[in-house]
Amino acid sequence: MRSPKPIVRWPGGKTRLLARLLPLIRPHELFVEAFAGGAAVTLAKEPSRTEILNDLNGQLVNLYRHAQFHLEALVAEVEFTLNSRADLEAIIEQPGLTGLQQAARYLLRNRLSFGGNGGSFAVSKQAQPSRAAVLEKLRSFSARLDKVAVENLPFERLFQNYDSARTFWFLDPPYTAGEVDNYDAWDHARMADFAARVVNLKGDWLVTVNDTPENRELFKGHEVQPVVSHSGAVNRLKLPDATFGELVIRRGKRAAVAWVGHGEARKAA
Repeated sequence: MRSPKPIVRWPGGKTRLLARLLPLIRPHELFVEAFAGGAAVTLAKEPSRTEILNDLNGQLVNLYRHAQFHLEALVAEVEFTLNSRADLEAIIEQPGLTGLQQAARYLLRNRLSFGGNGGSFAVSKQAQPSRAAVLEKLRSFSARLDKVAVENLPFERLFQNYDSARTFWFLDPPYTAGEVDNYDAWDHARMADFAARVVNLKGDWLVTVNDTPENRELFKGHEVQPVVSHSGAVNRLKLPDATFGELVIRRGKRAAVAWVGHGEARKAA
């Protein structure tokens, strides 16, 4: 059975790195994707006993919760919207909406705008995706989220609530460089505070950050894999052949504890 795909286009999404990331997820009972965005990792992996999706973007979380609990109403709200510039402009300017209406318009704004940033209309030589395809993706996404808890918390609070030896954290925080509308880049002090908290988690973890000497130093002693990716949609018009470096970091073998169930924990291989 094919894994469901993200329903939103997300700058910095991890779809392109799934083949590298999924084999690095160690055994666990609770899986938490703390900076969910498009939720590509959660959607692609096998379901865990307990799963948490979290993001600080309240509009995104509102969409995910409506997809979970009010799918048919959400489908009805988006079903007859056309892929046109006039529709996008109307969606951007429309005030005073209910939570359901906000969810539908957030989805449509994301799907119709360039790079999923919700601003300018997506200009493409290819045909826009059909409404039927978008709605089918929405239904598949909803089914996958059937037993997933969706949170809207700062990562510090999330760590307090869900950290344990049974937890596996996938952590894709805002990078320390970049210009996108979906999130604000962190400065080095913010990343350093994040890293200090991560390395002291009880649970196992996998982190993706941009490749800088400072970030390498913050996670020194753990398993660091540099990767090079082609530039995302946000930068593609300016530098179509550009690449950027990322780090895939897994908790070091000596420190990592993998949960094996039945009240036992063992050192991860």
